[in-house]
Amino acid sequence: MKSNLLSLLLLAAPLSAQDTAAKEKPFPFAAERSLKIVCLSADSGISTVWLRTLAKVEGRDEPAITPVSTSVPFSMRSDPLPYVGPAKIEFFETEPPAGPVFDDEGNRLGPLPFASAILPSGKRELLLLFVPLSVDQQKDGLKYRLLPFDDSLDSVPWGSYRFINFTNRSFVAYAGIKEQRFELKPNRLSATIAPGGAKRNLQWLIYGNASGAEELVFSSQWLHRPDYRSLIFVTESTNQRGAINVKGIDQWKD
Repeated sequence: MKSNLLSLLLLAAPLSAQDTAAKEKPFPFAAERSLKIVCLSADSGISTVWLRTLAKVEGRDEPAITPVSTSVPFSMRSDPLPYVGPAKIEFFETEPPAGPVFDDEGNRLGPLPFASAILPSGKRELLLLFVPLSVDQQKDGLKYRLLPFDDSLDSVPWGSYRFINFTNRSFVAYAGIKEQRFELKPNRLSATIAPGGAKRNLQWLIYGNASGAEELVFSSQWLHRPDYRSLIFVTESTNQRGAINVKGIDQWKD
């Protein structure tokens, strides 16, 4: 199955012009997107973040631009949050003011966003992955790269897995003693891996490429459950050269 992730989400790519432009272009706060968002951090969790959304306000007939807060956990997905607003979603460290984002002269009102992204159209639910920027990448208040991808059950059903390879290396991986082979490309999200079958222990193997030969860099048994789905982070080990760390973020049916 091909990944239906936006092909643009190359984690190692430089920031896009829209994120680093010194002179930003004002945009109307229109209902260009209406969906649920789920947040997750690739690093340490963020206790509180703020964003603006269009919401019903007592005493008004039309939805108003309203600041709302949520958290960005590291060990689990956040609770879904409804978002109605521009295609460009922005997150803030402090509460932004209610009302317009820009004044009549195009000057921003309130704080600068510390993370932003263009949300793809036609999605009912997106997971927003917060990836910290290095110090030299932080410009115009931005501290995180925000990566949106389809996290709906249509894309990542129960009993399936998705890997994010945060390294600059390619790997070949297997689910179930080489029963199902898939590739982990550098700085990319994998296709959805669906081993199928009942609850059981499942062997996972990840091989790197050393001098043209496959070298086993990770081997583990995980309890596979058809009522779970998992997002797996692959990162370089800081303790052993050539080794990798593998961390799973699980979600289960209520």
